[in-house]
Amino acid sequence: MRDYRFDVARVVCMTIIVVYVHLYAYIHPEVKSAYFIPAWAIITDACLGLFTFVSGFLLGKKYCFGPDGNSKVGEFYRKRSLRIIPLFVIAAIALWAIGFNGTRATFNGLVCISPFIKPRPQTLWYIPVILFCYIITPLISRRQLKWRVWSCLFVFCLLILLSKLLPSVDNRLGYNSFFFLVGIISSNSFDWKFNVRYGTAAKWFVLVLFTLLLVIGQVYANFHLKYYRWLAAGIGVFAILFICEYIANILFSSGKGDSKSIAAQMVR
Repeated sequence: MRDYRFDVARVVCMTIIVVYVHLYAYIHPEVKSAYFIPAWAIITDACLGLFTFVSGFLLGKKYCFGPDGNSKVGEFYRKRSLRIIPLFVIAAIALWAIGFNGTRATFNGLVCISPFIKPRPQTLWYIPVILFCYIITPLISRRQLKWRVWSCLFVFCLLILLSKLLPSVDNRLGYNSFFFLVGIISSNSFDWKFNVRYGTAAKWFVLVLFTLLLVIGQVYANFHLKYYRWLAAGIGVFAILFICEYIANILFSSGKGDSKSIAAQMVR
């Protein structure tokens, strides 16, 4: 059975990122930031983390590599590349042509070295990051949970070490890779619906805590503090997921009849 909460989560995240952050950047390129409302910096990071988490979760469920899996590495890379790279190249060239991104930043993005070397293309910086996640997926998405855990820990520790050795490494690479790895690990080992005792209370606790962190971040402009922003956004990843789960339950819950069918068609 299809899990519609992840469809809702991706729609919500893409809407916030593209409609608000990207559109603002395109309309006001001289400002360089859409975060004139401090809390939005945290919300945006939370949406990016959630989108990346969902990507890892769904890929971890769909693909299993290695001796115990039947997924083919070459076929996986081919499908991922065809889905992303052609449109990415078109968008990168278009933004370069209108002067939104410089030549060097565009080149770094197109050859996917921008997560490690500056300058980075505006708004398109995320594509090389998610491509990096796709590249490492066959290494970590195996049937054994122990393999997933230890390989993910190895990759994340390697990224931390690399960020210490190369100051030019984009911090957003480690942040988003973390949630991608969590998604891979939990895809076959954890139910994020929290269908357990006290599950509803746990969800409300996360939602209230995230709201509190947003208020504090707004009042004191704490989005400038890197670790505060990451902490708040990390909690926000699951707070927004729980909100999307609630929305999905309304749209796709059993017994809704025609409304369920219509909603399903909208997502597809």
